[in-house]
Amino acid sequence: MVVSNRLFDTLLFGALLLGLGLDAAIPALHGTAFLLACGLAVYMAAQEWSEALARRGLWTQEPLATAVALSSGGFIYFNFRNESDFVILVLSIGLMMASLMVAIATMSAFGAAFKQLSPAPLLGYLATIAGAFAMGALAGIITIEAPVVAKLAVVAISFALWKLREALAPPAHQAVMSGSGEAGPSAFSNSPVKAASTELPMPVSIQGWHLTPRRGTLLDRFLPVLIIGGLMILGARQSGTLLQSVAPPASADSHATPE
Repeated sequence: MVVSNRLFDTLLFGALLLGLGLDAAIPALHGTAFLLACGLAVYMAAQEWSEALARRGLWTQEPLATAVALSSGGFIYFNFRNESDFVILVLSIGLMMASLMVAIATMSAFGAAFKQLSPAPLLGYLATIAGAFAMGALAGIITIEAPVVAKLAVVAISFALWKLREALAPPAHQAVMSGSGEAGPSAFSNSPVKAASTELPMPVSIQGWHLTPRRGTLLDRFLPVLIIGGLMILGARQSGTLLQSVAPPASADSHATPE
């Protein structure tokens, strides 16, 4: 489903802000609302990463990209933020499904390399894993416990950077599929004149069902959140600013002298 840029921006950044608001209002959630918002965004971003590799002629699989991204992010969240039994149950099921996807993709990549007598499929396989793991790890880091105000600032700055990029260097229209399965106007044409002449005022439909902005991708919008948020939280932890979120403060009884 192709939507306007404004609606897509509202849905993406609105979901992130809503998740932060719910987590701040209900501490018992342990950040799961923001985790779900980031998880959905990472899932779509991993799909876009796989599609970008495929457009460049590299071997890739969307299930591999999404499995690696979600499992890596979920593991970091569980390890540093929420160690409840329910979370470990969900993570265990997710990791089992992800391991199956990785196993299938690994056999497929090696099979393609053997059939083609070329290491090219293995390069695409490694590129898919590397990009998906980087996105998942950064997404997991930004779900670690940190001041809500800081995360709100990250989302606001990322939104401002995206709107600045959209104004200064507007991304091309998305490539869509018509109802007959024929490719619509390409967003990656090397000829701006040709792209402008074949571009439709409104794409008819896309292959599969998922939200797609008319210009740019979700990764264009979400990548600044991942990078800025991840670097901010890692830097704060390294400097000891968020040390209290790693280890609980010592109780007063531990300093009491024995009778």
